[in-house]
This record gives sequence, C-alpha cells and structure tokens, in this order.
Amino acid sequence: MDDIEAVKAQVMATTIANEGVLKYQNRDYQAAKALFEKALRLVPSSTDILLKFARAALALEQFKETSDALTKLLALDPNNTEAREMLENCSQEKYMKEIVKAMSHEIKKGNHTNSNCIAQ
Repeated sequence: MDDIEAVKAQVMATTIANEGVLKYQNRDYQAAKALFEKALRLVPSSTDILLKFARAALALEQFKETSDALTKLLALDPNNTEAREMLENCSQEKYMKEIVKAMSHEIKKGNHTNSNCIAQ
C-alpha cells in the first residue's frame, strides 16, 4: 500500500470509528463493535480503534474478543496502561460472571444452603 492509499484507509477508518463512537454513546454496543471491526480491517494496527473495539466487546460481555483485542493492542503498545487495566478487569469480570452462573445453577437445582454458597 502506498502512502496515498494508507492515508485514505486511515481517513476512512477514522470516519467509520467515529460512527462507532456515536453508536457506543447511544448504548448500541453491537453496532458500535461492528463499525470498529470494519475500521480495523482498514487499519489493523490502530491502537485507538482496538481499544474502542475492546470496550464495545466488553459491554457485550464478549470476554474472549475483548481479551484478544487487548492482547493485540498490548503487543503493539506494551505501555498502554488503560489496555492492561481493562484486560485485568475483563478477566475478573468473566470470573465473577462464571461464579454467579454456577451459583444460579446450584440454586435452580435446589442446592442453595448457606454452606454450599460459601463453599463456592
């Protein structure tokens, strides 16, 4: 890709990502994520768009996609503290959701004594 094509791709990606930001602000996380994904196809190494994609994926509780995007971002920018913190929070949030899901399953089965809840 020559310089002119690279600039065109960056401008298009920025425009698309800006649309994604509007969708994200309106809590349409699925549409926002799709737009950020489209922008990333144009400029896959954009740390800014990767972070936006990760935020939308996290809002949708898509932990693997969030983690993958943040891992890629950190490979490009190892000093990005926001991405590092998001990755840690993503792991913790996923773990907590799994605990809640397991506890809900136990309660539905009728195994909801205090000792069972505490043990889990």
